[in-house]
Amino acid sequence: MRYLLLMIVVLTLSASEPSSYRIAMAAPFTQPNAYACGPASSKMLLDYWGPTVAYSDVANVVRLTSNGTAVGDIIRAGHFSRLSAAQGKTGAIPPLTGYPDRPMGLAVLAHAQATSWLPEVKALIRQNIPVLMLMQFSAISAGGHYRIAMGYDDAAKIMWFADPWGRELKGERDAQGFQPFSYSDIEICWTYTGYGTAIPHWGAIYVPWNVAISTSRNKNDLVVQAITTYPCPAPFNAAQFPASQTVSTISVPNGWSIKGAPTFSVGALSAGKQAISTWNVVPGAFPAMIQVISEGRVSGSLPATGPYDGTAGEGQIYPAYSYSDIIGGAATLTLGTNG
Repeated sequence: MRYLLLMIVVLTLSASEPSSYRIAMAAPFTQPNAYACGPASSKMLLDYWGPTVAYSDVANVVRLTSNGTAVGDIIRAGHFSRLSAAQGKTGAIPPLTGYPDRPMGLAVLAHAQATSWLPEVKALIRQNIPVLMLMQFSAISAGGHYRIAMGYDDAAKIMWFADPWGRELKGERDAQGFQPFSYSDIEICWTYTGYGTAIPHWGAIYVPWNVAISTSRNKNDLVVQAITTYPCPAPFNAAQFPASQTVSTISVPNGWSIKGAPTFSVGALSAGKQAISTWNVVPGAFPAMIQVISEGRVSGSLPATGPYDGTAGEGQIYPAYSYSDIIGGAATLTLGTNG
């Protein structure tokens, strides 16, 4: 009986944890120069969640220099929103306030530890969450490099990456342009320290908040409930980047009305936590679509970085600064003819 139970547990685990998995991502974006892997990788993560952003805009946000991109600026690129301005200047393009078509940033969580956490990376991939990893370029090239883990194959003992460079490794790419790395080479390359982290095995994710909308009837009213989740999958620390002034705002079709204010104040919302917002709505015609946007403020501080490579004719060191941004998520619910 004990052996049978063990077999059931093993089979259950095997069914829930596939031996191979790949996230459906667009072909890797190619960085335009040897030190632009940071903004190129951030762009790929932002584009994955959509809408797409211009590489030059991301390069401004991360304060790209000839020394590359620090991990703090990588985090900042995901947070960037309408609430703040970019501090860098790549070429002749001036700084901007928020990415065009992206007024709200994403939740960003980072983690580093002395030992490898590759099983957790694979678990994130199975949740369709790409993981940006800071590594050395290859097992024989010690330079630092950002690339995005987006798939794995246990039978082949490889992990697939969206690599913005990969020119020296071009022959190993698959037809879509993704780069395989053996598990053994990852263990060598993921020990890199630098770009602002003294701890190896550094990785980060960008994720939107999850907003789930449901409805119920209360006599003639429609009760709309939104559950907002600030994701915090393992192994990330929930103490990172707590959100303040969190609100959820509902939008209803013309001919509908909301009893009370459309914006529901949540207050503080920490990573890994949920908040519930409720509205009483007087419905009009069906079918109809309801939208809820949830957002909150996060803040961070970045050290000085540089020197800038001077492509705009003005070599400089970017000073330290602090920022405050809006992050969040949104959802829509379509109601049929019967509501």
